[in-house]
Amino acid sequence: MKKKLTIIVIILAVLLLGLSFSELKVEGDDNFRTDNHNDLTTSFNPVAESNYLTYSLLREDGFANFNNYVNQANTKVVKTIMFASAEDLYNWSRDLAYNSTLSVTIKNILANSDYTLGLDIDYSQMKAQRFIPIGYDTYGQELKFSGTFDGRGFEISNLDFVNYGEYSFTIENEVYVYSSYFSMFNYNLGTIKNLGLIDPVIYLSNENVTLRDFAYLVGENSGTVESVYVIDNRTFGNAGMQISSIKVEEATRKRAAGILHTNLLGATFKNSYFSGISVVHGDFMVAILEEPIYYFDYSNQGIYDSVVYNSTRYGQGVPLDYYQVPNNPNSNTESELINDNNDLDDNWFNYIDDYGGLPRLFGLTTDATGTKYLITNAVDFIVFNKLLGYHTAALNNKGYNEQTYYLTNDINMAEVSALAYRLTENVFSGTFTADPLVLPQINNLTIYNGLNIDDGYHVGLFYILSGTFENIRLYNYTLNPNAGKDYVGQTFYVGSIAAKLHEGTIENVSLDLNFNFEKSRVLLGAYAIGGVAGEASGSIKKIYISNDSQIVINTLTYESDNKISNASYLGGVVGKTTSSKLALYNIKNTGSIENLNANQLYLNNQISHHIGGVIGYANNTNLVKHDFGLLTNTGSITYHSLTANQLVTTYLGGVIGLSSGMMYEFNQVYGKFSNEGTFVYENSKSNHLYVAGVLNSNHESAVEYVQISNDNNLTISHANIYASALINHLSNTKLTVSQANSYGNITYDTVNNQNIAGAIYTSSNSELQLNFINVETNIFVDYSDNSSELSVAGLTLNQNANYLNVIYGGTIQVEITNNNTSLVWVAGITKVLSANKLMKNALNEGTIYVYVKTTNTTNSVIKNLYVGGLVNINEAGDLHSSSQSQSMPKASQGIINSINRALITSYFKNYQGIEGRINTFAGGITSINKGSIQDVVNTGDIRFSNYTNGTASQFVTIDESDVYQGGKTIMYKTGVVIGGIASVVTSGYSRIYDSINSGNILAQSYYYTRSGGILGVVSPFDVSAGSVYGYTESHNVALDTHLKHSVISNGINYGDIYAISTVIGTYTNNSAGSNSERLYLNISANDTWPSNTTSSPAVNMSTRSSSTDRIAIYSAAGGIIGSGLSVLKRMINHGLIGATDAAGGIIGSIFVFTERNWNMAGRTSIADNAAGVTIVNINTAINYGDIKAVKNTTTIMQAIYNLTDGDISVISGVFYDFDDDFITPLNSKLTNKLEDSVRLYPEYKRGFGGVIGRIQRGGNQNMVTEYIGFTT
Repeated sequence: MKKKLTIIVIILAVLLLGLSFSELKVEGDDNFRTDNHNDLTTSFNPVAESNYLTYSLLREDGFANFNNYVNQANTKVVKTIMFASAEDLYNWSRDLAYNSTLSVTIKNILANSDYTLGLDIDYSQMKAQRFIPIGYDTYGQELKFSGTFDGRGFEISNLDFVNYGEYSFTIENEVYVYSSYFSMFNYNLGTIKNLGLIDPVIYLSNENVTLRDFAYLVGENSGTVESVYVIDNRTFGNAGMQISSIKVEEATRKRAAGILHTNLLGATFKNSYFSGISVVHGDFMVAILEEPIYYFDYSNQGIYDSVVYNSTRYGQGVPLDYYQVPNNPNSNTESELINDNNDLDDNWFNYIDDYGGLPRLFGLTTDATGTKYLITNAVDFIVFNKLLGYHTAALNNKGYNEQTYYLTNDINMAEVSALAYRLTENVFSGTFTADPLVLPQINNLTIYNGLNIDDGYHVGLFYILSGTFENIRLYNYTLNPNAGKDYVGQTFYVGSIAAKLHEGTIENVSLDLNFNFEKSRVLLGAYAIGGVAGEASGSIKKIYISNDSQIVINTLTYESDNKISNASYLGGVVGKTTSSKLALYNIKNTGSIENLNANQLYLNNQISHHIGGVIGYANNTNLVKHDFGLLTNTGSITYHSLTANQLVTTYLGGVIGLSSGMMYEFNQVYGKFSNEGTFVYENSKSNHLYVAGVLNSNHESAVEYVQISNDNNLTISHANIYASALINHLSNTKLTVSQANSYGNITYDTVNNQNIAGAIYTSSNSELQLNFINVETNIFVDYSDNSSELSVAGLTLNQNANYLNVIYGGTIQVEITNNNTSLVWVAGITKVLSANKLMKNALNEGTIYVYVKTTNTTNSVIKNLYVGGLVNINEAGDLHSSSQSQSMPKASQGIINSINRALITSYFKNYQGIEGRINTFAGGITSINKGSIQDVVNTGDIRFSNYTNGTASQFVTIDESDVYQGGKTIMYKTGVVIGGIASVVTSGYSRIYDSINSGNILAQSYYYTRSGGILGVVSPFDVSAGSVYGYTESHNVALDTHLKHSVISNGINYGDIYAISTVIGTYTNNSAGSNSERLYLNISANDTWPSNTTSSPAVNMSTRSSSTDRIAIYSAAGGIIGSGLSVLKRMINHGLIGATDAAGGIIGSIFVFTERNWNMAGRTSIADNAAGVTIVNINTAINYGDIKAVKNTTTIMQAIYNLTDGDISVISGVFYDFDDDFITPLNSKLTNKLEDSVRLYPEYKRGFGGVIGRIQRGGNQNMVTEYIGFTT
């Protein structure tokens, strides 16, 4: 051959080297990036069981499990009992009350146990549920507190004590009170410490004369009271105890103390202070005696040196007539207390600019360098939280929100209340850090309380983080915000670390978290929710979220006045970006996400929801381009369709819900977006849902995504869902995708989605460039009814795309059990490769299964099925250009260097063939070719059948009425046309250069089949008769677009090619005698019609009357072309070629009919009788393969139909012998004179030839190699 077949090199490269995407990287300095998440901390330390037990858990189900918590001696609860709420305090006081129904045993155990505060408690929330003092001594019964109560620096504010009616009882008309004392602890035999009371409330009316001694904290102390304080911030007329006092003798006057009333001999009371203008309310001062700290002390323990009162504050504003000079000897001025120049020990902390600056028992110590605060336990962490809201200057005269905090070790937040952490409004611009090699762990943190400020309701560790949070693990972290319907009109910002990250840094953080939006606690409006930050700018790097993590918005119930106006954003890591730059790198979310579910949304306008496995919404601007790289989601995403009074459009992406604006920062760390998480969703409402395995893209400028991948399953069961395995591109700007992988399944069932693309969906025909794409996504389409045109492609349906190094390796399976009025397109890569586009180095190594059944009963409806290994329609190409080299043409457009290895068939499951009035056109590379194909290979087997039958005229029309029509194909409706490279050609610009087919091809139809190793059909009549898409019948060979000008060059077939029809062409066989026409002889021996002639007389001959028949050709198979004529250059066939009607080693059948007039002298000028000329240009055609005639018996036809693999040679007796009378008749009277037999018995002229099976011309048609000598 004059030209080497370069495709062989391509085959070897693909088979030996393979196309690998795993090693591909974006060019750049690898020191700046990692291609995996190996440096993430994905494990969590085991958490030791907490030594704390909430009081609510202890008393659960009426103390049903109480014995499980008590020690063996049955004297106390083993663990420290924690008051985690005001309700716990209330219940505790009721349970230990004199009139409690609890047994004496349980009461004594409770009174002897250890207690602690888990948070600052504001008791005012209990409203009318007042606190009963602990301990009683009345009517022969007593209960005295003998355990420990360690406040751990927490405070109780607004502790509201019971009134007289709940502190007394009547027996036999005599009134008794629980005790002569009235205090939080009436009797203390144990230890009470590290506790502050702020503005306690005592209001007693009709008080008994027996009830005489009052104190805020302790009535009678026989144990230890230390490091406590009482602060009454109220002014005169509001401050102090309101105690009604009947007129009594001086000896029985009531007595009140600020902290402790009576300190018995041997008891300890130290390191405490009282601050208030008085102990008793101004209205009762004249009747009640008071002391600011204690009333009696019998201990002789030198307490006067460590117990003080605020002398500046005490008596302030009190009328002189009411003022009682204290007997308590120790006092400090307020200045002394504030400035730490007081009699208290060193364990107090002063915050000068907060809460009056008085000493508190909570604070943090610094490290040895004095540059950072240390957090060593859960209480420290809550103190850190409190300090963030303070205004007092700390180290280096900076605010607490600007300091560095260092977590020294794992801490367990179960040691404090789940309500303890409260979001503060100060922006945190400091640093919260730890050892990066250790990543100490914060366990069991719960945040219930949010902050309503500025533009919304905020929940997280920080309201706004502009500093740094790093090197931390958070395990079993729960956000359960408590915000009612009052906030529904606002936007909720929720993030485990920051509600809003504003140019801050979150790095090297591992999270095990649970967001739970309970309908009893919250009613969301619009929201921005992220596993790390609700909205973010700055830097978020090295983040891991565990697979046990959940962000769940439970079903919420809205009312008609709960109106929402704004969009919502939900992301596994970030809800949304801001107008400032966000760097998001090395992120792995393995937790699950579940969006809002609601009874009904009431909207002021149409809104959108954005859900992403990593980020819900990202928007780039001209000034700000975000920097994203190495983002992975493996967690599940659940979408609930929302009923609303206006449209809700949802964008759901495995990595990014919606990406918009301008292009990202394109640098060495950009790209590598990966999703392996599953999607669970429904869309039974009228809303629109865009589902993308990686992201939805809606950019204003050209955008490129690099190294993206998806591996999950999508099931589309409802209308208004637009889905793709990789990207939904929703704008009209250019999209480039480079280095992408797609796996998993996409299943479409029950609902007709008419445009199905496996990898990339584009809403418009925007420019698309695909580079190094590997799609192994399986596409399953199962429609019981299909009423519109259906298009299915493995990669994309975009018709403005270029492809470089793309692979489809999945299964496309289309099942349509009732196709009403539509075309069906199925392709491994894309439907249309448009003009001027390029597909280079494409490979389909998957499988294509198609079953279509139509109930169409009319031939006026076109219902063709087009199946292509790579594309359905190739319009691109420049090999026809006059600028191409004639000796070495090289395409720069079209399909180049590409391979189909896919099995393409209608045989799968229990399906065999296509059913009904529908033609099938299948090609290994393309269904329809109008452009250039060069250096391509098909190795996949192609097998289709349509065994629909009935009255023949309903399914096929081939005009064999006279010699002029010549067996022209007029119509077929159940045809099967298969080409190893292309099924049909619809333009004279078609070029198929340097192509190989080694796949086996079997086309079977009752009435019409064509099969070619390279091309199925190129005959204009056959193309038109099958109503092939986009083709307008033309027979003017002078036009460049006439199919006769199409070219196949350097084509080789190794596959077995079969075209099987049950019906075959037949001749008439009646004998008749007639006079022949005169025989004219040209005695001038030239090619001009003679002016002088010699004629012989008429001769009577006896022959079959069918000698001029041009019979129908129902099946045709060729090693290169099934039916038709192209310009052929250097063709070779090695395969077995078989058909029931016509088969040839190179071309199965040729039908010649053109409209180029050849009017010559002596002929006619009548158009109907004008001659047509067809140039035949076949340069080197070699057949090495066998040519077989297939029997069309009922048994053989059924046996072939039942075959699944298309190898009909396994059927016994399927082929005629080469010398069978069907092919080579032998008249016994004319021994070995075959030519005479065929002449006398023309019905034996079968269409089986080594090069061409059958050539058939219409009337007055001529086949020439050049227009020489034919002049008017």
